[in-house]
Amino acid sequence: MNQRPLTIGITTFNRRSVLETVADSLAQVNGLERARIWVLDDGSTEFDQDFLRRAFPLAEVFRAAENSGGADQAMQRLFQHFVARGEGHLLVLDSDMLASRRLVDECLRIIEADRAAPGPCLFSVFNAPSHPAIGDDGEFLFKRSVGAAGTLWRTACWSTCCARYRCRASSTGTGAPI
Repeated sequence: MNQRPLTIGITTFNRRSVLETVADSLAQVNGLERARIWVLDDGSTEFDQDFLRRAFPLAEVFRAAENSGGADQAMQRLFQHFVARGEGHLLVLDSDMLASRRLVDECLRIIEADRAAPGPCLFSVFNAPSHPAIGDDGEFLFKRSVGAAGTLWRTACWSTCCARYRCRASSTGTGAPI
């Protein structure tokens, strides 16, 4: 296992031109080598696994044999794979989210603060108005719900959820369909 505290997970289906822009954006992130990157393709027909490997040269690429029929299924596979690895924090990015150059630095700052004084097991780095705040601690907002895009999850949070709801964790190897 590659012991990196941060995994960046990107789920995708088609939209090649958008994904190329995202890949260019991610390539500009400072310290990207300090994160593990997973790209999970949900059976795209506009490109193949080789395209994804060229677009995301630092990533482990996983490709489903066929489309699951919805973004929720692809996201579930991402979380199952993350729980099976059992380490660190997972940053969920949609395949149309552009990354700030400081993305890794900011996530690692949050992870270090979380290790020093464990707080919530989920952080949202994307503040959508559709999920209103219910409080704050001066640095973070507290919410009853968030969307998956732009969220940073501690492994223990998903391990607890999977144990409670009897999720099945995926343990496929690099490049294998998930």
